[in-house]
Amino acid sequence: MRTTETTQRVGHGGGVSTPARGFTMIELMITIAIAGIMLALAMPDFREFSVRNQVTQSTNELIVDLNLARAEAVKRGVRTRLEQVGSWTSGWKVTADTGNDGTFATTLKEHTAMPVGYGVKGTAAASPIEFGPSGTIANVGGVVPAAPTAVEFLVCRPDKNLVKARRITASLAGVVTSYRNNSTSALVCT
Repeated sequence: MRTTETTQRVGHGGGVSTPARGFTMIELMITIAIAGIMLALAMPDFREFSVRNQVTQSTNELIVDLNLARAEAVKRGVRTRLEQVGSWTSGWKVTADTGNDGTFATTLKEHTAMPVGYGVKGTAAASPIEFGPSGTIANVGGVVPAAPTAVEFLVCRPDKNLVKARRITASLAGVVTSYRNNSTSALVCT
């Protein structure tokens, strides 16, 4: 018959000590290596997610400001404008002609420049876009538009990929829509 002997270690204080717990150096190195490989595989997807998120955010900001200009024209009963500051990529602002004198001196909202690498392109005469008191587009770039003209914007990515860019269209009725760029219009990301 076999007997099992148990050995106990005696610690410095005279008490019984328990076996050491923890990870070996090899286990830690393997875990760090696996985490590094997983991170390297996920990085391109995260980068694409980040770019798409920024394009969507910029698109939404421009849509909000187009809708703000339209809503304020109706609410105030005066003309309002969405106009670029230098270029659309440099920023834009919403102004109102509260004095009905054509000065558009009341600034309602300003948008700062796009992040580096991103851009916004507008149709040739897209600044300023003026909404009348009825909420329709009354003037585009100093010209009264003729139907079926619409104002278009293209929100561009740093890689200038036209297929993944976002297109915004504002109809003469003032209705704003957004979709992934699948058009063959003259707007391009440069």
